[in-house]
Amino acid sequence: ERIAVVEFDRDVDVRLIARKLAAHPAIEYAEPMPERRVFFQPNDSLSAMQYHLTKIRAPDAWDSVPGNAPLVLIAIVDTGVDYTHEDLADVIFVNPGETGTDSQGRDKRTNGVDDDGNGFVDDWHGWDIALGDNDPRPGNEHGTHVAGIAAATVNNRIGVAGVCNRARILPVK
Repeated sequence: ERIAVVEFDRDVDVRLIARKLAAHPAIEYAEPMPERRVFFQPNDSLSAMQYHLTKIRAPDAWDSVPGNAPLVLIAIVDTGVDYTHEDLADVIFVNPGETGTDSQGRDKRTNGVDDDGNGFVDDWHGWDIALGDNDPRPGNEHGTHVAGIAAATVNNRIGVAGVCNRARILPVK
């Protein structure tokens, strides 16, 4: 009851009008309503064909989430994910407990030891539940497709833009 939004049918100096309105003794305050414009547009070669990005307002989110925001971990539980795919390789989660070298100088990714104690041996980039091994590559491309929709690398001039540009994918087959 006490707030009014004033719209104009032509271009006017809204700052000037707000100052004049604010000077009126019956008006508590007046201020222009900021216009939000999307600035970031990805350069991914197929992003213009991704109609869902506009529908869900992904560019708005990309503009408002700071580049140093914490990463979101997204588990793709599906038919597997091609973790070497050119649009996904940079966003695949790498388990820090299963990378580097162990006390014997062996690569933790392939030393046959559950270095981080989570019950999965050498699970440095996902897990294949069906086969019980650390190779979550797909038998069917569906999981890779889903991973791309969720978090394909944004603005790399390749393929598609993922919805979340601050994510890591954990492949689970």
